[in-house]
Amino acid sequence: MAYPTGCTLYIRESEGLPVGIQLVCGIWEEEKTLALMGVIERCWNNRPSQSAPLARPGDFISEKQRLGIANPPH
Repeated sequence: MAYPTGCTLYIRESEGLPVGIQLVCGIWEEEKTLALMGVIERCWNNRPSQSAPLARPGDFISEKQRLGIANPPH
């Protein structure tokens, strides 16, 4: 899967900038939010430059499924 042409330009310009992520959970679902925070931290790879690795499509979904917190199909 390719990124849109303009997206690559913005990715290069933002390299090294801090990345902010906000997670929100539903009522009584704090454990899912904490698990997802762990997924994000592991995917981050502790990069000292603070630039996020470009995720492949489905990385977070497959990790959520591995942890058993993915939404069931309807």
